[in-house]
Amino acid sequence: MNAARGLDRALGAWLSVLVGTCLVLFARGPADDAYIVARYARNLLAGEGLVFNAGERINALTSPAGLALVTLFTPLGGDPVRTWQVVAALATAVVAIVVARRRYAQPSTRLAFVALTLGSPFLLLWTVGGLETPLLGALVMVLALLAVDERAPSRRRALVVFALGTAAVFTRYDAALFAAPVVAACGWPWRRDVRARVALAVAAAAFAGWLAFCQAYYGDWLPTSFHVKFPRGDLATQAVRGLEYLASFALLALLPAAWAWRRTRATAAPTLQRTALLLGLALTLAYGILAATVHMMYAYRFFVPYLPALWLALLPRDARVPPVANAAILAAQTLVAVLLWQYSQNPNLSLLVLRQTPADERHEFSTLGARYTADADRAVRAQADDVMRHWPRAGGHARPPRMAVETGGLLPYRVPDAYVLEKLVSYRDNCANPGARAADYWQVFRPVPAGVAPEALPPPAPGWERVSTRTLTVDGLMASPQRLAVELWFQRDPAPPRLPPTIHGGCLPPALP
Repeated sequence: MNAARGLDRALGAWLSVLVGTCLVLFARGPADDAYIVARYARNLLAGEGLVFNAGERINALTSPAGLALVTLFTPLGGDPVRTWQVVAALATAVVAIVVARRRYAQPSTRLAFVALTLGSPFLLLWTVGGLETPLLGALVMVLALLAVDERAPSRRRALVVFALGTAAVFTRYDAALFAAPVVAACGWPWRRDVRARVALAVAAAAFAGWLAFCQAYYGDWLPTSFHVKFPRGDLATQAVRGLEYLASFALLALLPAAWAWRRTRATAAPTLQRTALLLGLALTLAYGILAATVHMMYAYRFFVPYLPALWLALLPRDARVPPVANAAILAAQTLVAVLLWQYSQNPNLSLLVLRQTPADERHEFSTLGARYTADADRAVRAQADDVMRHWPRAGGHARPPRMAVETGGLLPYRVPDAYVLEKLVSYRDNCANPGARAADYWQVFRPVPAGVAPEALPPPAPGWERVSTRTLTVDGLMASPQRLAVELWFQRDPAPPRLPPTIHGGCLPPALP
């Protein structure tokens, strides 16, 4: 017994070191899109309205709850994304540990649950990614805990589930696929209860009110990411690609527990709520076949919030996980963490059969380790300083600079007055994004050929003057390291943007000569 406890303590220390190391390393480079939300929050607090570019009502927000959090942190000073990283790391750890203690009596089983959830390198990367993912993960984890509760149904629990389900949908719209079956199952015993009906009606009205606001304010209840990113065209080919990606996730995130689960003799009771939980997970995974491979969903971002719910559904309350299984889980998680950091922040099965480079990846960021994110972050921050220094010397323009950017978050956030041309915030139904033609500054990322100095690269188009060039040398699952140029270019007298202020507006007529 003492030997088993000592082994559990040693494994717990291993888990703590793994989690702490991953959080510190991954926090060095938050996701660029986090600063899209931060710019909306800052403009709102500055009295410009809930907009990205002043005077344009374009909705590039995918998470109302994420916006609320960043808006709350912005007045505290400093970088609100960095603040959210710290809060999210602490909150995710606390929720995972509390859920494990409430659900499982055996210390070794608690350790297994925390190792499978909080110990996942994919979950840890997105915990400090600066986006809404950890908030959704915490809400889903508590929802799942309530759904697998074998005690007699209670109205109080049903009301809590209503509130958590609503918060999850406010965090990400597609969370409705998971939350709806759980809410329905937990609320079914109270379908004739007046207070339960009122609570459910209030929850539905709150979300409907947000959608009505988006329709009235932006002219569209959907964010621009739906129009820009949602798969179209050959859905069969995209589905095959998505199934391969889902299989990759199953291998890397679920296989570490396969042996431990096989050794578990207990079985979970087939209650209505647990069945609803499994249905919600199945619907989510099915939708993820198309949604999980779009831009900015790398490192299995779509799937990781649902990992804890999956293990709560599969690992029964009275399960007993042997220490050797926990050691195997932690060994597997550690190997995945090294792979994610050093070689590929989006490892997948296609890498075993297809030779790929950053230019022809089947899934984005597959050939680059997460260790390079902080270097790219520093280069973009420096570009913002370049714009702020260069613009006053560029001709004394009375208007703010216009920038065509590839990183739509950090660079625009660091140049708050700039008008930004970018694929999400510049999307319009009826006219094309003018891009660099209407910009004073053009942010360019491109590979540097062997034997060529980065400063000797030609302009990306005629008429552009170099402002700055920075070089990143990146490596991972490639034949050899590759140099990338992070460039900032300037042109004089660009064409006017001529974009309407709303998504469905008509293109503005050309300016008179």
